[in-house]
Amino acid sequence: MYETLLGILDSADRALAAALGAVPPGGLDRMGHVILRLRHRVDYPDDLALVALAGGTGSGKSSLFNVLLDSDVAEVGGVRPTTSVPLISSPRGRAREIEGYLRWFDPSERSTHDGLDGVVLIDLPDTDSVETDHRMMVENLLPRLDAVVWVVDVEKYRDDSLHRGFLRRYVDHGDRFLFALNQVDRLPSAEVAAVAADFKMALTEDGFSDPPVFPVAAGPPIGPPSGIDELRTAIEGIATHSVVAKQVSDLLETVSGITEAIGKASLDFERRWQDVRTTAASLAVGGDPVSGGRTAAAFFSDIASEMHGEPAEVALGLSAHVGERMGAFARLGESAVPPVVSPAGSWFRRNRPGKDSNFADRVTYVAESLDRYAGDLLRPVLQRRAEAVAALSSLASAIESWRGASGS
Repeated sequence: MYETLLGILDSADRALAAALGAVPPGGLDRMGHVILRLRHRVDYPDDLALVALAGGTGSGKSSLFNVLLDSDVAEVGGVRPTTSVPLISSPRGRAREIEGYLRWFDPSERSTHDGLDGVVLIDLPDTDSVETDHRMMVENLLPRLDAVVWVVDVEKYRDDSLHRGFLRRYVDHGDRFLFALNQVDRLPSAEVAAVAADFKMALTEDGFSDPPVFPVAAGPPIGPPSGIDELRTAIEGIATHSVVAKQVSDLLETVSGITEAIGKASLDFERRWQDVRTTAASLAVGGDPVSGGRTAAAFFSDIASEMHGEPAEVALGLSAHVGERMGAFARLGESAVPPVVSPAGSWFRRNRPGKDSNFADRVTYVAESLDRYAGDLLRPVLQRRAEAVAALSSLASAIESWRGASGS
């Protein structure tokens, strides 16, 4: 299964490259993220989930880390950040299995725990740390994680540096994010639900769809922590299903979305174009090249509306200029009248109708002239588009086969 999955990822890279230029800008970003995460993920145990706590100074990450694991291994700081390197806690007895992969997080501090089944919990450096390299470290490690719990406090949950500086940039990873609204013990109990709802609204404004928000009090000065069981259950739930299978499902969903974005429209270009060019040529030879040009221009405008990227740009260019070409082709088709505008290339001269050519011959000539002009420009990009659809469809079939064979 491992070798098959690596082969699928190689196919995914090729499909991604084939789709460049065929979808709107940014339309391939999510697929690239999923492929990268899977490549990082396939070389360590599938039943262990890497979950990190991320957040700013004073958000209570370390307190939450300790209470989730029922330990006091994380140093709890005050105003200034205390987490200078990742603190990683692995399930007791399984640290050796994941040691090789965790080297990506070095330098780091290590410990073991009995508090979260199947979860390697990581306390990341503070995202708003005075140390610039802390912020870069967090950004570099995010793609290697199965889930991230963003920890915010009740005073700074709408902080612009969090939303604009981090969260909005990672909306494509939103299905891996949980949000802990910490220190709710500082609020009157009647206000907790309203503040949590406001935080969720802020996340929705960032672009997240139905973000899970957990109000918690990880280290209240009086009384026990609260809200921890719900958050712990959500974190452990990540590890109860195959993480790799989930990511493969994400890849399939992404591939299907890209295929839909490219669309099947215009893949029948040849059939549609044959009818249009004959109609346009008949109008031109019959003495109305303006209407013939408009017919062809409308067709290319429709083609452009069905596509994205380079194919759409080429089709729009044809729509803008095909009317001028139509007039030239019509004049060349009238052998008794010297052409005023002669398109480049000897084919047009060699294949001009003879002096006694009939209407049908002239229509054929103008239609073929139009086809050489427009088809030579548009067919190559349509071919690349069709190849992208074929590559994505083949990839989707391979993923479905892998899922069936692996029981995922």
